[in-house]
Amino acid sequence: MKTKINFLDKEYDIELVLSKYNHNNNIAIQALTEDEVFGTLTTNIDEPIEKDEFFLKDWSENVWVHQVLNAFPEYFEDTGKKFNSGFVTVPVWKLKKEW
Repeated sequence: MKTKINFLDKEYDIELVLSKYNHNNNIAIQALTEDEVFGTLTTNIDEPIEKDEFFLKDWSENVWVHQVLNAFPEYFEDTGKKFNSGFVTVPVWKLKKEW
């Protein structure tokens, strides 16, 4: 899946790549530009979640992730669940269908 996002006054063409974390098989999603990894939308936490759910990394340098998720409402849904991890609260989102 491809989309455009604006971050720090610049537009980027990104492609989302879906995979799994090796440790526990949780969903992993990366955003790639033509030249490099732009960022990772997910984080891996050892907490129980459903197989179609993922932990969203939306803090710090990842303030752009909601632009991506909102571009594809047919694929992503906020579950309303949250986990405290260190100094952040991590939202849990759901992958509604694979691409």
